[in-house]
Amino acid sequence: MTAAPYPFSARHIGPGLNDTRAMLAAIGVPSIETLISQSVPKS
Repeated sequence: MTAAPYPFSARHIGPGLNDTRAMLAAIGVPSIETLISQSVPKS
């Protein structure tokens, strides 16, 4: 068996700050808060 390329925690805790920024930039949204407000309808 070969060693995993990344430690367990890096694979299961979720995206880091740089990954989150890259994902938001890819969809053209400046922040997670903006993404949520654009995605979740007001009740």
